[in-house]
Amino acid sequence: MPTGAIYVFDQLPIHDTCWAMIAGADDRVYIAACCEMTGGVGVYLVRFDPRKKSVDCLFDIAEAVGEPATNGRATQCKIHYSLMASSDGMIYGATHLSGPPAGDFYYSPWASWRESRSFIGSMIFAFDTRTDQVLWTDMCYPLEGSRSAGLDEVHGQVYGVGYPRDHFWAYKLEARETVDLGRIGSVNPLVVWTDPAGNGYTADDDGMIIRCNGEKLALECLDVFVPHAPYQGRFHCTVYDLVAAPDDPWTVYGVNWKADPWLFRYRMSPTGPGEMTALGPIRVTGGPEPGSYWNSQDHAAGLVFDNQGRLNLFANSVADYQTGTCIVHHMVLDPATGEQQDLGILDFDGHRPRYIPRAARTRAGELVLADVGGTPTRAYCLPAVEGPFINLPIRTWG
Repeated sequence: MPTGAIYVFDQLPIHDTCWAMIAGADDRVYIAACCEMTGGVGVYLVRFDPRKKSVDCLFDIAEAVGEPATNGRATQCKIHYSLMASSDGMIYGATHLSGPPAGDFYYSPWASWRESRSFIGSMIFAFDTRTDQVLWTDMCYPLEGSRSAGLDEVHGQVYGVGYPRDHFWAYKLEARETVDLGRIGSVNPLVVWTDPAGNGYTADDDGMIIRCNGEKLALECLDVFVPHAPYQGRFHCTVYDLVAAPDDPWTVYGVNWKADPWLFRYRMSPTGPGEMTALGPIRVTGGPEPGSYWNSQDHAAGLVFDNQGRLNLFANSVADYQTGTCIVHHMVLDPATGEQQDLGILDFDGHRPRYIPRAARTRAGELVLADVGGTPTRAYCLPAVEGPFINLPIRTWG
């Protein structure tokens, strides 16, 4: 298995996680470098250029949105699955919470609700990759963070779910206003995605697909559920990562957010509930037996298609429960047959990543992976596999 390359964000020595990553229309990869563990530090937008093989720290997002990390409030410290690309070269991002104010060690949104030190709200920004300028910023949801968001290019709006109260919202880009569509549960979903007609989707606490009509801005509960292991209940079976099929934008592949994760294919429909197909559990070589998964890190993410049309994903697993040592298995799925293959433990000349939350693909076919678990944080790049050119759709959700 090729080892690839590591790109350490040396200019950001205490930033500790990269939850959000998106490939822009300019064939450069945009990454949110977060700082969750240290108070008084803001999230940065970082860009990986696959042609130059270079990393540029573009700007401090907290400063750009007018909420500097030293202002005494819980910080604009991260973007968590809320980085979105548009077909016309824009990158949108909505911020999330977790970092404490400068000088503090911990922040709880429940314990600090509406205090002077509380998180002011999720801030949205629009970055033009053609001019490298932040065109505008605004608050998209007050007092809460945005744990996941998706862009509706048809109607010009962003869909998201607030954290911690779990309200689904729509932010109208031209009018600069937010419509709150109400609470959808208690388990905050980690993907909000869109279909070609501009409708928004997510899953509730029990894995039921919820659709937001993009024109009417009304939520619909579809009688379709995210698959899970037969010995498990539905609770907490929301979606952890999801990617559009290269040949059909109405079809998405995803993985649930439970221990012993399952893959699925969902064919959306503009008129009906769509068709859900279970693709079975992810089974890494030497992994735990079915039913023995218990750790929250025993799940998979980083879904991305390669030049051969295979679905790549990264199974994040606690390999040694005594020491808590984490490893990542690189898996591929053949969409035509459903066959899985374990390509082995992800290893870069002796450095083993601990957690891969998201991935992107360059036009040449390289896979770029986000990193969680190292300080300073970093990105990884795997070389392209041989195969025909596959034109992936722009990913408009985080």
